Amino acid sequence: MKEYELNLLQAQINPHFLYNTLKTAQYMVFSKDNRAERMIKLLINLFKTGVSKGEKLVSVREEMEHIRTYMDIQQMRFSNKFKVNYDIDESVMDLQILKLTLQPIVENAIYHGLEMAEGEGIIDISGTKKEDRLEFVIRDNGIGIAEEKLKEIKDQLNGFKAGRSIGLLNVHERIRLYFGVDYGLDIESKTGHGTTVRVLLPNLTEETVQIVKKTNNKLH
Repeated sequence: MKEYELNLLQAQINPHFLYNTLKTAQYMVFSKDNRAERMIKLLINLFKTGVSKGEKLVSVREEMEHIRTYMDIQQMRFSNKFKVNYDIDESVMDLQILKLTLQPIVENAIYHGLEMAEGEGIIDISGTKKEDRLEFVIRDNGIGIAEEKLKEIKDQLNGFKAGRSIGLLNVHERIRLYFGVDYGLDIESKTGHGTTVRVLLPNLTEETVQIVKKTNNKLH
């Protein structure tokens, strides 16, 4: 059941992003914009990673490459309206996390925080090790979240209603299904002052993953 729920949650794709990106690429083709081919190639690479079956875990390095590809597309769509600052400790780059842990949070920051804000949108992404845990912080300078809506989101995160949402809740549910209830997301926001999402994960090396796999194989 756990495996089924994980597969179901990971398979969810945001059709809003796909539709708008394809519309932008179509416009570029019709207007003979030479960036159209690059956008389509980026989109193919993005979804090849996102929907590919196989390993559920990827390195932090791979996840960051996925985010960079995603942001390249968004910069083309929104004429470089956004800026991303990366501050990821080199010591965490080869640690293992669930595929599509961070990119949906960045996507949420754009569509619910930065797209409607005036001026340059900024996203800060940091990643550090804290004892036996791994913490990521994704912060934006967008429009923020109203107090009532924020409470609703927090209640949903604490309620853990699996399989019913896309975006922040999807990420939170997958993390808790895979690693347990000690891990997941925490969100803070204030109207007009941006949003901060903290992601807490276990400190998981590739060697540890392989040991767990071998142990599980012996048990079956």
